[in-house]
Amino acid sequence: MSPLPEHLIDRWREGRGSAGPGHGTLWWAVLLGSDPQLRMAAQAAQSRISEFPGLHMTPLRWLHLTVLTAGPADQISPQGRSKMLAIAQSHLSETGPITVELSRILYHPASDADRNGAQRH
Repeated sequence: MSPLPEHLIDRWREGRGSAGPGHGTLWWAVLLGSDPQLRMAAQAAQSRISEFPGLHMTPLRWLHLTVLTAGPADQISPQGRSKMLAIAQSHLSETGPITVELSRILYHPASDADRNGAQRH
């Protein structure tokens, strides 16, 4: 059995990843692209899956972990975004750095799912 999926889901279809300003989705993410080991692992993974046509490869400097889907940008006001940011800063201000260890890269047909775990496609 191959570790690569038999098919991939186009998460950018129907404008999901290419909406205009104010019409996309707000995400909370942890940027990881400054880690040289992670960049090397991502380059190896991207090289391995590059044979699949039409893939969007995340630029290495923007490698990230998505920790929360906040919601549709056009449904969260600028004041709501500011409030969300202030609350997050308040809660995280006493939190120190954390260590994350990545041991393997798994290939999945879609990288995002809804809260019930159902794949979007």
